[in-house]
Order: sequence, then structure tokens, then C-alpha cells
Amino acid sequence: MTESLRDKIVAYILNDSIPADAVKGVWSGFTYPGDVLAGHARPDDMGRVVDTAGLMLGGVASGGSLAKSTENVASRNPRLYDPPVKSPRPFEADYPAGALSDDAGKLVSDIDGRQLSARYVVGRGEVSGPDVGLPREALDEIAKARTGEAIRYVAPGSPELGRDVGRAKFGSSGEPDHVALSRSLEEPQRSRVAQHEIGHVIDQTAGEIPHGGLNAQLRSVYNDINNPQSFGKPFGPEQNGYRGAEVPRELMTEAIRAYMADPNYIKTVAPETAARIRQYVNDNPKLRDIIQFNSVGPAAAGAGVAAGLYDWSPPATEDDRFGALYRAGRAT
Repeated sequence: MTESLRDKIVAYILNDSIPADAVKGVWSGFTYPGDVLAGHARPDDMGRVVDTAGLMLGGVASGGSLAKSTENVASRNPRLYDPPVKSPRPFEADYPAGALSDDAGKLVSDIDGRQLSARYVVGRGEVSGPDVGLPREALDEIAKARTGEAIRYVAPGSPELGRDVGRAKFGSSGEPDHVALSRSLEEPQRSRVAQHEIGHVIDQTAGEIPHGGLNAQLRSVYNDINNPQSFGKPFGPEQNGYRGAEVPRELMTEAIRAYMADPNYIKTVAPETAARIRQYVNDNPKLRDIIQFNSVGPAAAGAGVAAGLYDWSPPATEDDRFGALYRAGRAT
């Protein structure tokens, strides 16, 4: 692969011009010969090369753009749960060095030093104030800010939903088109499904928040707010029918939902995940005016939160190597 071509592929990833799956297909094809020699792929697995050729002929190699295909991101589970209640941490534990505020007592920066100026701040918003979840009306406001309209409520089984209870629709450019929920949903499930779909909008707008290094936390959160039993086998996206590339997106979306519902919960059980969400959302020009997140993990883990963002294990598989490329580009 030439340097200019590699740079171009990374640029597409960073600008979110195409979905991660499409870029992964290109990367898979380029690494195919080396994987055969190393014994990581079968010599007859030519599908990877064919996929790459198809993408390149229509995109990078021809000088064109690789556009994100129109897609629905659906909620298939009508039985979502609120995060378990955790003991609230004192304000001083989150801001051990003190906090800057305006004349009204509102915090002017998050724990990482990023400016807080959004209409809705999830978590700490005032000096000595508690963590605050996202109010229900904010979900419609976020939908309006990103799609131009509030959440739609449509008939169950309609073409917009099929068998799902909620869907976020994205256009060919990757921009969200609309969010639709089933009219059959009643509270509190209606709000939970709305949070889930808005979580997809936030995740996609942020460029698909990387999940590397967070699998254990993400799966713990998912289990807490999706498992119909409080005991027994762990419950993941696979148990809700998601497969392949859908899995990490569902894990991250449910972490965003947990953050919106109860920021004290996620900072307690998944502080690195909370930090990753803040990193990709709070400075995003398409999100920072409408929503930002603010909370932090235990003080003793503070250094680990910062280091964990870039402390990746040596890649061992094709997916790991692709993820390392993706994350390395994001970190620059």
C-alpha cells in the first residue's frame, strides 16, 4: 500500500465519510496476503480481496468518495431497564482541586477541562450540585438539533419500524434523517427506547466512539440495563439478536443511554467508558451546543482513566489491527 493511499483511507475514517465496516473491508483486503503467509487466513479466502476491489473501484482508487450507505439502527428490545442505583459521590471527590463557575454557580468546564456550554449538561452542572440525568424533553430537542424534527411516533409494524420498537434512520451522507418510535410503547419504556435511539444519533455523530479497551465495562453496563434476570448468565447484545459490527455499536449506545439516565451510575461502575464518551462528545461541533456530559470515575482511578484512553494491548487479530489503525488516527 502506498503512503498516500494509506493516508487517504485513514482520512476517510477520521472524517467519518464511510462506515467503519466498509473501511475494515478495505483494510482486510490489503492485509490478506500477509495473513495467508502468517497462517491467519486461508489461501482460498478471496472474498476479502474481492470486497476490497469493489470498494476501491468505486471510491479511493478512482478518486471518488466512499459514502456511508443509508441504514436503520434499530431497537429490538422493548424491555430495557434503568441503571441500578449507586451511592452518590460527594462533589469534592469529583473535583478534588475545586471547580470554576460563573456568577450563577454553574460549572464552566468539565472534569477534563473542556468548556461546558451546552443547553443540556448531563452529570455535574453546578458547584456542589448533584449529578443530573437528561430530562425527557431533551431527547426531542436533540432529535430536532440533528434531524430537524422531533422524535416520530408511528404505528407498530409500519414500514418505518418493521418488527422493531424504535429506529434511527441515517442518510447516504451518514447524517441522521429521523428517529421513529412505536406508538405502542408506554412509559417508562417509551423514554428508555427514545434514549437508546438518541444514543445511536450521538454515537454516529461522534464518529462511532471507539470501544477498544472498554469491553469489560461496556458489557457490564449492558448486562445491568438489559438483563431480565438479576442473576444467572451475562446478557449481551447477542442475546437481543445483534451480530458482528452491530455488537460494539449496541454496547456503546447503551452506555450512552446509561450516562443520560444516571451519570452517577456510570461514573461509579464504568469510569473509563464515561471518560471516552466525554472525549468524543463534549467538543464535537455538531453536539456541544445541545448536549455535553460531565462526571468522573473514582479519584484513585483518575490517572488510569487518562492513561487507559491510549494504552492499547498489542493487536493480535485482523479486527485488532484495524482498530489500532483507527485509534491511532483518532489520537493524533
